[in-house]
Amino acid sequence: MAPPTPVAAETEMGTWVVLLNYNKHPSIGWQYRPAAKGGPCFLVGKETISGGLKVIERFPHTEEGWAKAWRFLVRLDNANEDRLRAKLAARAAADSLRVAVQELDSRTQVLVKSVVLLGGYLADEDLPTGQSYDLRFLGERLLVTAAGGTEPLIDATYGDVEELEIGGPGIVSRLSRGQQAGMTVVFGVIGAALAYTDTRIQTVLRLRVPRGELYFLDSSTLPDALRIRLARQLGEIRSARATKSDPAVNLSKAAEMVAELKELAGMLEAGLITREEFDRLKLKLLEG
Repeated sequence: MAPPTPVAAETEMGTWVVLLNYNKHPSIGWQYRPAAKGGPCFLVGKETISGGLKVIERFPHTEEGWAKAWRFLVRLDNANEDRLRAKLAARAAADSLRVAVQELDSRTQVLVKSVVLLGGYLADEDLPTGQSYDLRFLGERLLVTAAGGTEPLIDATYGDVEELEIGGPGIVSRLSRGQQAGMTVVFGVIGAALAYTDTRIQTVLRLRVPRGELYFLDSSTLPDALRIRLARQLGEIRSARATKSDPAVNLSKAAEMVAELKELAGMLEAGLITREEFDRLKLKLLEG
């Protein structure tokens, strides 16, 4: 049985031949061809002794064409079948991840990308230090995922973020400012460039949630710049924490919601709104 039909990237659909595996064994692949030459196609081909590519057979660029190409390949030479299946599975997984990341990107308000875990702890998780993670600030939530991933290691509402501190040291260099200036004076532009390349950004983020406390290193953004970038989210976290810690505020909001629901029910009973409108407004109210 043929594996699922792969989706070729735009960069792979050129006039050149693309093979899943390049060696002397036949491999499945694809190629863009103009309509006058039969249009895009799946194909079976292989490398030649001289290093070129030889197309053995072409098939229509359709689900059926893919299945025929796969059967042709297996009958011709099945030595690479397991390897090709593994490559196709890896491509499919990468495609799924890319789509999931794009969907998550569309919901992310601020992405603090590829920060390195310096240390800390997280209950029920063994997070290795030195690895990179993404901090994603959504509408009312903070997600921490492995860099480039979508599976949340931390998924906390802003009200559950107990603390998010952004600190220095900021710009760090093995050379003092006087030494940097001296290199610039003595060696000119080259000295300034050397002094600059010796400079690093070290911004430390301390995140505390009910499950633990983690320290991250951001080497791309200075502390003040990151605080400015996250100004709204930091304000929303403070507001959510204040609301959560004040029972009177929560009770007031609950009472207000009950009153609005009663008002909607009364409008429905009076025939001022339809059942569909009532359900839609009720859902909107419950979602805040």
